[in-house]
Amino acid sequence: MTKQKPPGSIDNDSAKAVEPQLVLVDDPVTGVRRLVLNRPELLNAIDIHLADALLSCLDAGRRDSGVRCLVLTGAG
Repeated sequence: MTKQKPPGSIDNDSAKAVEPQLVLVDDPVTGVRRLVLNRPELLNAIDIHLADALLSCLDAGRRDSGVRCLVLTGAG
């Protein structure tokens, strides 16, 4: 399972306060990329920050020739 951070997310090694990833990304099987909206405390409501992260992840999946299917789901 491969996990990727959305552009602009803070590294865990950073001395700054760590923000949770808004979209979790993994590849559970060959050709399938899963995107998980990760704001269960807000019922995964999409605001501008989550929309930006989601669009970045969707675009990355579109550009990756190994991805044949994108699955969108929500945490919680």
